[in-house]
Amino acid sequence: MQRRQPDWRAVRALVLDVDGVLTPRQIVLHGDGGDVKFFSVRDGRAVKSWIAAGRPAALLSARQSPATARRAGELGIEVVVQGCADKDDGYQRIRLQLGVSDEAVCYLADDRTDLRVLSRVGLPVAVADADPLVRLAALYVTDAPGGDGAVCEVVERLMRRQGLPCPRDAWRTGGWGDHAGQPARAGGESSHVA
Repeated sequence: MQRRQPDWRAVRALVLDVDGVLTPRQIVLHGDGGDVKFFSVRDGRAVKSWIAAGRPAALLSARQSPATARRAGELGIEVVVQGCADKDDGYQRIRLQLGVSDEAVCYLADDRTDLRVLSRVGLPVAVADADPLVRLAALYVTDAPGGDGAVCEVVERLMRRQGLPCPRDAWRTGGWGDHAGQPARAGGESSHVA
């Protein structure tokens, strides 16, 4: 049986798992109950570019965290579902809020709790260091691991395929200060399918 090919042009909404996708796969817990999460600046800029191009983004997390809410606010992400034991239910709430069909959603994931959502969306994506079953369920597997450029990799591909201004092009032309002059990856698209 032949796998279907990813349809990058059909995507209108980006839904992201948080732990292991927007962050590395570790969480630092404080004795007072708080946590610390590390987010990629590059991934954040890519999400902001996606939103600036008129495309919505949403976050879906099984954990409840003030750090996630704060990061969503910094990036301009308005739809955030946290603390949902059933991610499929959380995803359905997001999809309805965004007003998009399953086929128009790209979902980035890393863990088995994401499998039902991955089976619904038009473009299921796994980060490079995702659980092996998640990589098998994905139509696309990033080269970059979660929390270290995986989201940027997917957003760049989406935006290029849709003819939208790409974040990496802004870095190359000096549009984003601290990344001015950074060359694009040699050889163009190098990521692979699961």
